[in-house]
Amino acid sequence: MLVCDLPLDDFREIVREHCYPDDEKLRRVDQAVGKLWQFIRDMKEEDLVAVPSGQGFYVARVSGPATHDELQVENGTACCRQVEWLNNGQSIPRIFAKFELISRMKSKGTSANAGGLVGDIKDCLTLAGSGDEPSFITDLQNDLKNVTLESLRCSHMNYRRFEELIETVLRRLGAVDTRN
Repeated sequence: MLVCDLPLDDFREIVREHCYPDDEKLRRVDQAVGKLWQFIRDMKEEDLVAVPSGQGFYVARVSGPATHDELQVENGTACCRQVEWLNNGQSIPRIFAKFELISRMKSKGTSANAGGLVGDIKDCLTLAGSGDEPSFITDLQNDLKNVTLESLRCSHMNYRRFEELIETVLRRLGAVDTRN
């Protein structure tokens, strides 16, 4: 069982004693403490986790507290979290992830905070479930559509100006009569 209210300095000393007892400098200790602290203390139930694997990645929802299993120390997985694997436990190809998420999954170490990328992770799950492969052109078209709609809603547009805009667009597209 992990002591979840242990102060950071005490936590750092335990990591130093157990993992790096001969290190005079604390650089490796501090790196390990940062990763472990994030995994044990900062990660909360219901958080989403993207786990890189080969050419894809898995997504899970944290469903329990961090635990320690002394029997797993030898294989490096003594500290673990209960999770619910999403996407039916299937790997998601990296092509479904946006650049920032792919970059974060290249981070060396046990974990990297991707809290600001939760929306991107959810988008990957949605795309993977739909079976549609994403493309830059589709993303660009959707972004342009959304910006245009937002501009129409929030600008100094009234029904008459909107009709003039549509008439201008139609004429530039080659329409001769725009009065119907």
